[in-house]
Amino acid sequence: GGVCQALRDWGISAPVLSHPLLADWLERGVAGAALWETLRALLASRSRALGRLEQALPLLSQAWGEARLVEERLDGSLADALEAAADTVPCSISSYFSWVVAQVMRLCLSLQYRQGVLDLGVEAGCFFWYLDFSLALQIRNEDGARKNKVEQALASRSPQRASQLLQFSTEDLVVRAHSQLARGIFRAHVLLGRLGLLSQCNPRLMRRLFALRFRPFADLLHPTALQLEDFEACLTAQEDNVETRRLLLANSVACFQNARQLLEQARKAPEDSSRSLTQDEVKSLLRVCVASSLALTRLKGIFEDAKALGEHKVIFSHNYHPLFPVCELLPSKPK
Repeated sequence: GGVCQALRDWGISAPVLSHPLLADWLERGVAGAALWETLRALLASRSRALGRLEQALPLLSQAWGEARLVEERLDGSLADALEAAADTVPCSISSYFSWVVAQVMRLCLSLQYRQGVLDLGVEAGCFFWYLDFSLALQIRNEDGARKNKVEQALASRSPQRASQLLQFSTEDLVVRAHSQLARGIFRAHVLLGRLGLLSQCNPRLMRRLFALRFRPFADLLHPTALQLEDFEACLTAQEDNVETRRLLLANSVACFQNARQLLEQARKAPEDSSRSLTQDEVKSLLRVCVASSLALTRLKGIFEDAKALGEHKVIFSHNYHPLFPVCELLPSKPK
C-alpha cells in the first residue's frame, strides 16, 4: 500500500502499477521493507539516525537491482500494452527505476545533512563537492518525475493540473538553493586553496576522513559512490593561472546570487505543507548568500595583488546557518 502510493505520487500511472510483473515485485520484493526502513531512519532521533540510515541503504541497493531487472522485463510487454490501450497515458519505463534512485539519494542526502562538516578547511570543500553531486542528481530525478506527471495531465486534458505541477513548491526552491550554495562554497574553497588562504590537509588524514565520511555509500550500485580521486581530479582539472582564478571567483559569486534568487522566491511563495520549513531557515540562508557574495566581491579587488592579499584572511563560520558556512574576508591584523 505505502509503496504503491509513493509510486503513484512519483507519477507512475495505474496501468504500469497493475502490470503483473510490477505487481509481483511489489508483493515479493524488498521495496516495502526498504521504504519502511527509510522512513524509520528519516524520523529517528539524531543519536540513532546515522545507524538506521546505514542499515536502510543496503536494502535500497537491493531494491535498485530488482528495479533494473523488472524494467528490463517490462520494456517490451508493457510498452506494447500501453500503446494498444487508447485510453491509457503512456508512462516512461524508467519512471519506476528513477523512483528507487530518488529514495537512495534521499537517504544519502539525509546522511550528509546529519553528518555536517567536520571542519571548515579543505575537508569542507570535499563535503560540499559531494553534497552538490547528490543534490544535482536528486533534482534531475525529481524534474524527470515532474515532466512525466505534466505529460500525463496534459494527455488527460487537465491543463490546470499541468500548470500547478510546473510551479515549484517552497521545498523545491530551497533544495535548488542548497545545490547552488554547495557548488558556490566548493568553488570558493578551490579558489582560496590556490590563493594560499586555506590551510592544506595532510593527504593521509584527508583519505581517512573521506573513507570514514562516505563509507555508507561504498556499496551503492547507483549512483556509484564517488572516490577521493574524483575530488582530487576536480581540483586539478584546470591549470592554475590568473584567468582560471577569475573564472572560479565569478562562478562562485554567481552560485551565491542564484541561490539568493531562489530563496527570495521561496520567501514569497504561498505556504505549503510539503515541508515544515520556517521563514527563519530561508532568512538564515539568505544571510549566507549575501555575506558570502560581498566577501567574494571584495576579494575580486585584491586577489591579483600579492601585497593586498597578504594583508587579509578568509574565514568560514556558521554564524548564520548550522550547515552552510558564510565566507568572510577580514584584515590579517586587527586595526
